Amino acid sequence: MRSWFTAMPGEVVSCVGCHEPQNSTPPAQSRPAAVLREPSPIRPWYGPARGFSFVREVQPVLDAYCIQCHHGRPLDDGQRTFDLTARPAQRVPSAFQMHFTPSYMELHRFVHIPTLESDAHLLSPRDFHADTSKLIQILRDDHYGVRLDAEAWDRLITWIDLNAPAHGTWKEVVGHIPAKAALVGPGAARRRELHRRYAGIDEDPEAVYPAAVLSPAAHTPIEAAPAQRVSLAKTKTVSPMSPGESMSVPLADGVTLELVRIPSGSFVMGSEQGYPNERPAHHGTIDSTFWMGRFEITNHQYACFDPKHDSGLETGEVYQFGDDERGHHLSRPEQPVVRVSWDQAMAFCDWLSRKTGRRFALPTEAQWEYACRSGRTDPLWYGAIDDDFSRCANLSDATHYTVDYPHVPNALPPWRPAETRFDDGWRVSARVGSFAPNPWGLFDMHGNVAEWTRSTYRPYPVTRDHGANDPAARKTVRGGSWLDRPRRARSAFRLHYEPSQAVHDVGFRVVCEETTPEAKVVLAPNP
Repeated sequence: MRSWFTAMPGEVVSCVGCHEPQNSTPPAQSRPAAVLREPSPIRPWYGPARGFSFVREVQPVLDAYCIQCHHGRPLDDGQRTFDLTARPAQRVPSAFQMHFTPSYMELHRFVHIPTLESDAHLLSPRDFHADTSKLIQILRDDHYGVRLDAEAWDRLITWIDLNAPAHGTWKEVVGHIPAKAALVGPGAARRRELHRRYAGIDEDPEAVYPAAVLSPAAHTPIEAAPAQRVSLAKTKTVSPMSPGESMSVPLADGVTLELVRIPSGSFVMGSEQGYPNERPAHHGTIDSTFWMGRFEITNHQYACFDPKHDSGLETGEVYQFGDDERGHHLSRPEQPVVRVSWDQAMAFCDWLSRKTGRRFALPTEAQWEYACRSGRTDPLWYGAIDDDFSRCANLSDATHYTVDYPHVPNALPPWRPAETRFDDGWRVSARVGSFAPNPWGLFDMHGNVAEWTRSTYRPYPVTRDHGANDPAARKTVRGGSWLDRPRRARSAFRLHYEPSQAVHDVGFRVVCEETTPEAKVVLAPNP
């Protein structure tokens, strides 16, 4: 359970009733492994039972691993990072007079959690899995040589699993408001009495224990990458195709799939100026033409395959009444489908192949990056990461700077990491085709929703694009979404998830091979 699980000592409880229809029972032939042994005892979590406090449980991780660079002062190269040092809580002017430490306000922007007024529906499994948080993605893929130990990882992931709490006791929440602080003591005493009387548990809910102590970690910062280690002279450039090279595939009455023919050619895959898992940049060759979806697969198109699928809502931050949901819709027909796993996306491709007699699949990493770059070498097909993306991509922008929530003033840092100089006009995913296409006629290759590829995730260099030959391994995701700033939506940017995991901002597009796809894409490390 995400925040708490209520069961008295000795009580037997069941999951049936919430996660299945209330009048259903487990299949008679099913004997889960868990029922064949005694329950495992609950192990204490780094000390006594207590409320989870960011200051006492998470700040020690930042002190040990992060503040060597994230201290708010200019670094050696002149850049200034945000400040994660331990500082006193700051009073937030609001109706509830909330107060949080500055490091909490900075770090919580990088985690994916429900907000105060988020989706009230029963969520699908792993919807807020720690893997979906930028903080975990950044640290997992070699963030400037930082190597967290097991306890540090456990503390960060537990914080996310508990919905990123700030305060560990009610006194810390309202202690600065005398009228409310006076209510904490009697309430805590009564709670303790009832626990002792009816549950046999005697714990002080307002107890404050010493903060965790983690040994400062030594790490080796990654040196600045050289300007470019790949000779572009070896790369064959390709010119844009004529607008007529496209085809339309019917899916159902009034529903079609548009594809664009992508020419063969060579390109530089990866980036020496990007994240560590984008290096080394190397030469890639696409030796056969293929067809690629002009748009990301929409909810309307996916419904032809699975009419029960629901892309759901994006977390909202506003009181919403009447017919409105508590969140922002992602399931409109013209929006790209999300919350489909790699397994489901591959199943869609298999269904489409059987339906049409053609061979459809997800694009390989190489095919995706090659098509995204469309013959260009800039970080994004439309230019540099500092360029105005408003007409070309749906990314995290000025819309994400503020929170339409009455208790959180705009004076705080952006609620999510955002490029606030630009505004593309969309709060969540846009109708496909709302932005300018790249030179090869492909829409939303940067932003809108991130996209599954066929490829198993492996560190570079990869001598051959292995495609889907290992269905259990993590799969690569490309392109970034409406939640990402331009740096995390570049042509070379890579993410990866478990193939069974459906993610709130990840969808897909398809490719159709003109011939059999085996041995088509060969990647050669730069000599």
